[in-house]
Amino acid sequence: NEEMRASISAWLSEDARRGVARWHNISGTPLVWEVDKATYSLSGLATSILMQSTGVSRSLRGGSWWVTEDGRDLVEISRELASPREQLYLGFWTRFAERLANHPALLLRSRPSPLNWLEMRSSLPSSYLAAAFIRDNRIRTELTIDSGDADRNQKTLARLQRSRQAIEAKIGAPVEWIVPTAEHRYAQVAVFNNGSITETERHDEFIAWFIQTTERLSEAVK
Repeated sequence: NEEMRASISAWLSEDARRGVARWHNISGTPLVWEVDKATYSLSGLATSILMQSTGVSRSLRGGSWWVTEDGRDLVEISRELASPREQLYLGFWTRFAERLANHPALLLRSRPSPLNWLEMRSSLPSSYLAAAFIRDNRIRTELTIDSGDADRNQKTLARLQRSRQAIEAKIGAPVEWIVPTAEHRYAQVAVFNNGSITETERHDEFIAWFIQTTERLSEAVK
C-alpha cells in the first residue's frame, strides 16, 4: 500500500546502494546486493528489504520487485525467454485472470507468468490460495499456510482439521491435509484433479474447475 511504499522509498533514499543489485547467473541466488556484496534470491532480498525498511514480514514474488534500467521487471523478461510449455502456462493464467473478474471474491496475489502455478489471496492470516499444474498429469487447488514457523503452521492446520468434516462437505471433493515436515515448513489443504497444460482443448474445463474449487475452499476456511 501507499504507506508501506513511502516507508520503503524513504529507507532506500538514505543509501542509494540499498535499491541496487547486480545479476549473476548463479542458480538460486543470482542477485548480489550493492550494500553487502552478498548473494540473494530475488524474493529473499526483496523480503529482507521490506523487513528492514518497514518491519513487516511478508512473502513476496521477487521477480516483480526488481526492474532493469529500461523499466522492465524480471517477470516481463522471463516471458520473452519462455519455452513453448512456459508460453502455454502464461496464456492459460492470463485467461484465468481475466475470468476472475467475474468472481470478485477471488483476488490475485501474483500476476500471470510462465510458471506452473498462480497465487490468490486468502482470508486466513499467513496463508494464500493457489491453482497449479503438478506432476503425473494432475492439477491442484490448494490453501498454503506459511507463517514462517512450522509449529505455528501445524497448529493452524490442526484448528482447521477440527472442522474437517464440514470443510470437506463444503468443498464437495476429496481433500488432502499436508502437514509440515523436515523438508518444508508449510501446511496445506489441497484438492486434486486430472489434467495437463498440454491438453489445450480442456483449458476452459480446467479454468472452471480451478475457480469452483478455489471459491469452495476459500468459503470453507471462513
